[in-house]
Amino acid sequence: MTKESRQLTTVGSGSEVQVMDTVDAYFVKVRLTAAGKTESGYMYRTCFSK
Repeated sequence: MTKESRQLTTVGSGSEVQVMDTVDAYFVKVRLTAAGKTESGYMYRTCFSK
C-alpha cells in the first residue's frame, strides 16, 4: 500500500470482489479474478457501499 504499488485491474460497477480482511480505516484486502487470472491486493474502502 504505497504510491509505488502497481494497479491490479480496473473494476467496473457491479463487479464482484471477495473482501478478505479489513486492513484499516482506508483499505481492505481483496481477491478478484480479472482476465482469467486471480489477483490479490488492496482497494480503498470507499469503493464499497455501506
